[in-house]
Amino acid sequence: MEPSSKYMEPHGKRLRFFPLSIWNPYVDDMEMDPLRIETSMTRLNRKLERAPWSWKTSYEDNRITEYKVWKDGRRKVLAYYIPYSLNVKEWGIYLLKDEISPDLNYLNSLIKSKGISADISPVYVSLIFLHELTHHVIEDWRVSSGSFSYVQDDERLCEYTAFTLTQALLSRVQGSTSPTRSGGGKNYGVSGYPIPGVSLQFPGLPKEIHLNYYDLISLLITIYYYWGRDIDKIYKVQVPSWVDEESFAKFLSQNLNVGLEEMWSERRVSSVYRRISVV
Repeated sequence: MEPSSKYMEPHGKRLRFFPLSIWNPYVDDMEMDPLRIETSMTRLNRKLERAPWSWKTSYEDNRITEYKVWKDGRRKVLAYYIPYSLNVKEWGIYLLKDEISPDLNYLNSLIKSKGISADISPVYVSLIFLHELTHHVIEDWRVSSGSFSYVQDDERLCEYTAFTLTQALLSRVQGSTSPTRSGGGKNYGVSGYPIPGVSLQFPGLPKEIHLNYYDLISLLITIYYYWGRDIDKIYKVQVPSWVDEESFAKFLSQNLNVGLEEMWSERRVSSVYRRISVV
């Protein structure tokens, strides 16, 4: 069976979510210049640039929370998702600007010192947002056949989806904080950020987002190693073994059809894109 075009990455590669798939920063795209990518990775000092904190997760008080945790035990909330099936009044995605913004400032300073002029902010915020969005997709998937539940392996699926979609979307569509139509060339269709048709307002994001594919990969690599994704067992960028690819892709696709996603579901709650809060 030929893969459906809606699951295709740039350059004709299919988006895959089969069990144990791994998002790997070592690019295997034949259209990429391996020497140039390796040069970018060397400039980024991938083995040295590590965050002074690690990501941790908790599921309590009916919400899934991502924390920054320092070695001395301090922790700060980075983002969280409240499931609609548990709290219909407060459900949604919450991004904590006071914890995200300092990372953007630091990493932009870092990459500029390495000779990379691209802004890392759109990539960083996209990864966090799409991670939380995937918690919502998983909820839709589980509620469709029963009730909501959370397992720690969900974090792997969320992180794999975040890296995979950020790479695909930001390399394929013109990014903009104002959803408008774009035309011609390689960038086509409905623009928006971080998903076509969405206008995520976050302090410090540029109004227009233009990333070439080489810079995008370099920025993803920077964040991958900064977050320690190569050594973090909980947030390993991998599809868990229990995931059914077709079933998960169905609910993911429904939630990526911005403006239509409410029509696919019988859950009778508003669009998740009306439930995004930057606090």
